[in-house]
Amino acid sequence: SQPVTEAPGTAPPPPPLSLHTDNEARYRQLLDRLRPEGLRYEVLVEHSVFSGQRGDTLRIAFPDGFLLGRGRKLVEDPTVLALAREVFPGVKRIEAAAREGGQGQTRKEARDERLKQYRQQLWEEARRDEAIRALCEALGAEIEDVVPLSIPPEED
Repeated sequence: SQPVTEAPGTAPPPPPLSLHTDNEARYRQLLDRLRPEGLRYEVLVEHSVFSGQRGDTLRIAFPDGFLLGRGRKLVEDPTVLALAREVFPGVKRIEAAAREGGQGQTRKEARDERLKQYRQQLWEEARRDEAIRALCEALGAEIEDVVPLSIPPEED
């Protein structure tokens, strides 16, 4: 028998999740599997949150009306439905809704928050640095902003 090989440029699917894996982790895996499918799915990957599962319906939420409108079209996409069915056994459809309070952050919101906190941390470190303080004092200057050369890694 011939060995099965992957098509060039495709990654093997991740191992199946345990039946005990929480739905948030399943949703992260769904987003991770959609990301390489292309920019077409960016609204889902970057701007949606897991909202729940009721019977055979996976519920996801979006932070505003514009993203919700685009998301409603994407949840009917055959690729999205096929991947959702693999990650959430028993799911037959996906429902998109407006995000309610307490439903968590989208990936973009979480990344933006990490960057904001990182910039604040760098600003505080720069203000405490003796050499920078001496330079500011000598020039009669103040630190107005800190621009990081890199961004902190994703945590999810």
